[in-house]
Amino acid sequence: MKRTNIALTAAMACLALAPMQASALIINGQINNYSSPSDSYFQDVDFYSFSSTGGTITFDVLEWGFGGNYMDSMVWLLSDDGALDIGDLVAQNDDSSSTYGDGSTTSLDSWLSTSITAGNYLLAVGECCNFGASDILDGVQDGVSSDYVGATIQNTYDYQLTVAGVFSNFHLQGTNVPEPGSLVLLGLGLAGVAYSQRRKKA
Repeated sequence: MKRTNIALTAAMACLALAPMQASALIINGQINNYSSPSDSYFQDVDFYSFSSTGGTITFDVLEWGFGGNYMDSMVWLLSDDGALDIGDLVAQNDDSSSTYGDGSTTSLDSWLSTSITAGNYLLAVGECCNFGASDILDGVQDGVSSDYVGATIQNTYDYQLTVAGVFSNFHLQGTNVPEPGSLVLLGLGLAGVAYSQRRKKA
């Protein structure tokens, strides 16, 4: 019994240490473009939540040509203080850097690398070129939430988002994306529990 408790304690300790490690994460996402009786052109915006202990963090969006799509993507980084407004904008970027780390061959993909302090953040992924954050805060770009009434999807834009830096619990709002490091440590912890159980039976 003690061995099992020790293994469980070790597994929990590993998981507690895992979240704030330097890591890279690749996520596939999708932006939908709509038309409706009230608005002939609008699209949704993906918001990703995460926490960080600070340092440099990089976001690399591959969209132009990804999955056959051709949308000029843009990203906005906002601090998450629980009351989202335009004052929360930390940084934004429309065009990729000249050095493509995500397989891009065009500057029409987005890339943002910036230094942040410890805290909670939101990354918004949408379409160029609304500079500032005023139009994306409600999750609808070039429209308002009521435009979804009677709306039909006109185009679907797939994208690949690569995140590098020190962060934890990076996930699309409403979902949970486990980080690779956490999965490995969880597996090691479970293996330790299984090993202890086998030794106990023996």
